[in-house]
Amino acid sequence: MAISAKPTSGQRRRQFVPAGIRSGLPVIRSLFSELDLGKKSPNHRINHFWLYCGVLEQTLNLDRVGDLLKLQKAAQKISSILDLDQLVDKVVNEVARSFGCLDSDIYLHNQERGELSLACAHGCTGCDLHGPGHSLKIGKGMVGYVASTGQMHYAPDVRQDPYYIGCEESTLSEVAIPLHVEGQLVGVFTASHNELDAFNPCQLRLLQAMCSDVAVAVHNARRF
Repeated sequence: MAISAKPTSGQRRRQFVPAGIRSGLPVIRSLFSELDLGKKSPNHRINHFWLYCGVLEQTLNLDRVGDLLKLQKAAQKISSILDLDQLVDKVVNEVARSFGCLDSDIYLHNQERGELSLACAHGCTGCDLHGPGHSLKIGKGMVGYVASTGQMHYAPDVRQDPYYIGCEESTLSEVAIPLHVEGQLVGVFTASHNELDAFNPCQLRLLQAMCSDVAVAVHNARRF
């Protein structure tokens, strides 16, 4: 009786690649590179790459992966925009369009007053709290909490979140991400959605990466 050869580790890895994403591997590889997993050792990098492919098939549509990757690459180019109003408007509108957000905002930090002022908001029509110039004290609400802790805060269900201050009734999930440059608070970015737990881990990680570029761009624009 013939005995089949034991598959090599390389063959096992190829068999592990989900059929639904084989055609999209170039996009996935680009995303993999953007997420800095390539800085690991060769074996660590390969193992985590195939594992990540499996996770991506379960959490993201391939077209959405491409959209998010384009969004991050676009964010890396915004440093050339030195008009602050134009910059924040572009960021919040691009994020809202790419993620299907109900609302996205950028709050800028006023160090002298110890507060955050809303620079630009996309969506949330008819909400008195989200008019340009609206201010929040550090520590108040999700935005103020993130500003005080320096850490991203995600509320998969805002109805259960202790820091969320209601504005738009249809908002069900929201994320707030601090904007830092060299350890200094520049502002806070927020995005909300009308679905529960609308932002998966990959999307949150991409938003954080994008916010790093946004923070530098805002910092430069405010100095211009």
